[in-house]
Amino acid sequence: MDYQKKDGEILLEWFVDPWVIHHPEGHTTAKLDGSNLEIMLEFIEKVQQL
Repeated sequence: MDYQKKDGEILLEWFVDPWVIHHPEGHTTAKLDGSNLEIMLEFIEKVQQL
């Protein structure tokens, strides 16, 4: 069980356009593959444009 998930989800309220990547590993750095990798790359591109 990820004891930090609930607090992390509450933080979403403080962001204008939050990006969330759901993965089954709990509070760890997720292995990025498939759609998760695509979402992460889109996020990085968006940050680079700021």
